[in-house]
Amino acid sequence: MDDRVRAYAELLVDYCLKVRPGWQILVRATPLAQPLIQELARIVARREAFPLIRVEDETTALTWALEAPEPLIAQMAPLDRYVDDHIDGEIFIRAPENTRAESLLPPARRTLLRQAQRPVLARRQSARVPWITCVYPTPAYAQDAGMALSEYEAFVFDACLIDWPAEGRRMRRIADRFDRADEVRILAEDTDLRIRLGDRRGWVGEGYGNMPGGEVFYSPIEDSAAGVIRFNEDPVIWAGEEVDGITLIFDGGRVVEASARRGEALLRQTLETDPGARVLGE
Repeated sequence: MDDRVRAYAELLVDYCLKVRPGWQILVRATPLAQPLIQELARIVARREAFPLIRVEDETTALTWALEAPEPLIAQMAPLDRYVDDHIDGEIFIRAPENTRAESLLPPARRTLLRQAQRPVLARRQSARVPWITCVYPTPAYAQDAGMALSEYEAFVFDACLIDWPAEGRRMRRIADRFDRADEVRILAEDTDLRIRLGDRRGWVGEGYGNMPGGEVFYSPIEDSAAGVIRFNEDPVIWAGEEVDGITLIFDGGRVVEASARRGEALLRQTLETDPGARVLGE
């Protein structure tokens, strides 16, 4: 067993979730994350808790989503819903074999699948039970990053296996500055965007919710965003497709114009997902 995987599992169990005796911990993953799954089971056992392991490859899940009637896709399976309502913590491991697999799904079915996950998202947002979404290095991720697998493994583990309490203190200083601000202006190449925070305070992502963390989150005043923002850096893979060179123009808090060098059709479909899709969430 790679010592980094063992340390990663300990971080997820002891720091991110703080697992206690008797807890039931749901672990969702693909088969490619087997080394981490095995180590999580070992550590959860030593904490006198129960691992509930659900391993599913994306091809099987997509086969069901392609064939099932659309009303069924928009629902959680009753047993999944029961489990979700009774667990004490959750670890969701992103370890895809193919980051483009979801591109097979028609846009309407993608939207229905996300609709089915709303109860899960509501539970997470309520902070009723601890949860963590994390990354496990796979060849598909390495290829997207333009790295060899060994190089990408080092990239992931170096980003995760750090002193998170110390990182949290550093990020708290960033949040303190923004907490004192009413308006934030973002200036960069092809970007001039203003948002208002009012009296809303930031949430510091010091390894809770996402691993790796490292972000300071704010939810702007809903009607405040005005101006333009352009994303000139790396492309993003969303719904199995690559989207690159996104430009968004905001007015009155909503996206009023949107374009992209690549994947513009998907960008526009995403903005029509629901009434809130054109408003900044965080």
